Amino acid sequence: MTCRFISSVVTALYVMHATKERMATSSLKIASASHQGKKRSRQQDLVAHRDNFGVVCDGMGGAGAEDSGEIAAEKSMNTVTGRFDNDRPTTLAEARVWIPATLQAANAAVVSAAKSDPNLKGMGSTVLIGLFIEDAALLGWLGDSRGYRLRGKVLQQVTQDHSLAQAYVNSGQLTPEEAEVSRFRHVLYRFAGNGQAPNERGEMVQVDVRPGDRFLLSSDGIDKELKPDVIAQLLASSDDPAVVCQALIDAANANQGRDNISTVVMFAEGHLGTLSTIAGAPASAKSVQGPDSKAKDAWYTPFLRAVMKVFGC
Repeated sequence: MTCRFISSVVTALYVMHATKERMATSSLKIASASHQGKKRSRQQDLVAHRDNFGVVCDGMGGAGAEDSGEIAAEKSMNTVTGRFDNDRPTTLAEARVWIPATLQAANAAVVSAAKSDPNLKGMGSTVLIGLFIEDAALLGWLGDSRGYRLRGKVLQQVTQDHSLAQAYVNSGQLTPEEAEVSRFRHVLYRFAGNGQAPNERGEMVQVDVRPGDRFLLSSDGIDKELKPDVIAQLLASSDDPAVVCQALIDAANANQGRDNISTVVMFAEGHLGTLSTIAGAPASAKSVQGPDSKAKDAWYTPFLRAVMKVFGC
């Protein structure tokens, strides 16, 4: 009877744990997609997502190799996703430390690559990270890839461009409307690959997340073509984040599609908890990444055996 009781208690604890984790994960739906656009001859954007995490990198070429923009984006992306897959933050406090450190690592990776090859001199990349945990969204960025939150019918741009045009807005020399058409709009003073700022850790903002909120991370191929009201309409157009990603890309291409276009879309369908035991695995664009149940459940059997052994069962 004692052994049966112990087994029942351990099983009950497992079920409570697994249910909590499933609730945390099922509260999020996320997808990503990218397209070359209609005008560009090269694809210099990269996107990726995991179960509670998304990233956008928009590469910029230097004075040498034609593919330097792609290399800068790849170096940035590999750094960010590699750090997430190997040492993902599991609490909000950890995420607040992890994001600036990861942006610093991405900057260092691009700078190092450029120093090793003269043909890559001057290359860079934007980096935009979104991490959703404990009813909060942490967005960290370098450059002008943008993060938005849609709450009800209100679209808020959460990030602020690291461009000269935005700097002129902040100093009162341009209005926001003038900045959108300024020749300085895409002249960046903060980006991954800035050798003049080896300790660059980017900028980070935290906003609360409520059930029903929708978030968009995007490269400038979206905001070049779509006004905020159109972005808001498209974010609300479907309950499938993969469908919304594609709708945004299609709309940008239907306008002029002047640049590469990348999107990560996240829906909050419930309250977000900590995600301490969910295995992060790569997800391809347009797919929705769910939890790896085998990784989550791996502790249960050996733990039960150990407990039973202690009690001589």
